[in-house]
Amino acid sequence: MTYNPSGSQTPETLRQRERIVYELFSLMKDNPENISLYIEDMILLYTRDQMNEMEDIIVNHYGVEHDESSKDYVIRGYQ
Repeated sequence: MTYNPSGSQTPETLRQRERIVYELFSLMKDNPENISLYIEDMILLYTRDQMNEMEDIIVNHYGVEHDESSKDYVIRGYQ
């Protein structure tokens, strides 16, 4: 994902983002059964606006949305 709402990033910000992606990927690779826990922990840090932005990216960029009539998640085109 290359979404960047600020429009510019410092070299340190880019390095930090790369470290976080690497660390998360390592966790997910070593413990795939805990992926939902990692995601939940990250989302708990989000403000309401950040959650809205992330939800917008997930739905509009990746095509995943929550079906309110069930407890399952729906991927558009694969219902």
